[in-house]
Amino acid sequence: MKHYLVLIFIFIFSGNIFCEKEIKTIKWKKDNSGFIQYWTNDIKADQYTLCHTSVYKNKFKSIEIIVNKISGNNDFAYGLVFGYKNDNNFWYISINVNGMYWIGKVINNKVYNYDINNEKWRSDIDNIKKPISENVIKGYDKENKIKIIKKGNSFTVYFNDKEEATFKEYKLTSGKIGASVGYLIKYENFPNIPVDFKYKILKIE
Repeated sequence: MKHYLVLIFIFIFSGNIFCEKEIKTIKWKKDNSGFIQYWTNDIKADQYTLCHTSVYKNKFKSIEIIVNKISGNNDFAYGLVFGYKNDNNFWYISINVNGMYWIGKVINNKVYNYDINNEKWRSDIDNIKKPISENVIKGYDKENKIKIIKKGNSFTVYFNDKEEATFKEYKLTSGKIGASVGYLIKYENFPNIPVDFKYKILKIE
């Protein structure tokens, strides 16, 4: 009888070892397909909006980037970052897996979103109705192309080569270009489901 109990204990104990999720973080590493990946299931990892920039551009006429969120909370945004100076000063075009999108900027650590309906920047971002785009491919593990074309102080946003919105901006001068992904650990299912995001810059002119 004792032998059976020992065997049962070994089976249960070894089963827990094999089922335990590996805790790790991959911070902006390029994979074999040329995408730059952020991946984590660690409750001790950085959170909020994480930016990664790989190109500095004094001036640009257009930017094209592919973004893809493989897993993580469906409400949180990810997308293009441009005019990046530091984590407190940058512009962004973001989407989520539900097709919602944001045009925004962070100036001296204060967040502004562009109100498409009223054509103006607003700091009361929670009161702005978040538009949903029919041009965004919805769902996880979907590659979406974000493109922005600049003409003077006018910027036109395209999702998957279809025009989505135009906004005005007079303060953007120069900065780095890259991508961002946002998450809060309390809304994620770590370690079982990681935040897994990747991007690739296609073209900058």
